[in-house]
Amino acid sequence: MADIVFDDLLDKQQKFIDMYLDLGDRNEAYRKAGYSVEGRAWKANARAMFLKFEAIIEARVETRIGEGALLALTVIQELMEDPNCPPAVRLKCAQDYLKRGGRDRDPEVKVVHTKESAMSDKELDAEITALQGKVITYGSAKLQ
Repeated sequence: MADIVFDDLLDKQQKFIDMYLDLGDRNEAYRKAGYSVEGRAWKANARAMFLKFEAIIEARVETRIGEGALLALTVIQELMEDPNCPPAVRLKCAQDYLKRGGRDRDPEVKVVHTKESAMSDKELDAEITALQGKVITYGSAKLQ
């Protein structure tokens, strides 16, 4: 059986899917789409319609989430760049922006413990020089 495509559905069926996405209730979506809710079988019909179009509904939910994610990212970026926004909010937005981009992981740090007493003066001087080279000055702050 070929996959059902939203655009090939009847207007009432499309409305049912759209109403379901807006309301999250298949019975209410069935009623608002214009189907008869008389008699005892209408809830079973609403359930059957939901199951028949479940794949289309899921695909449309994913599309809406994707569209919302783009909007959310835009809002996060605007807040992050807004100088009138409180610093704590801007920081949280920056962290969230990095997290969504997969760049929020701390760099891997390898720690090696060496007894300074076992090091020669030349080795200690080399270690101090190497550490001093890793200090970056940014404005009035020093970053390491």
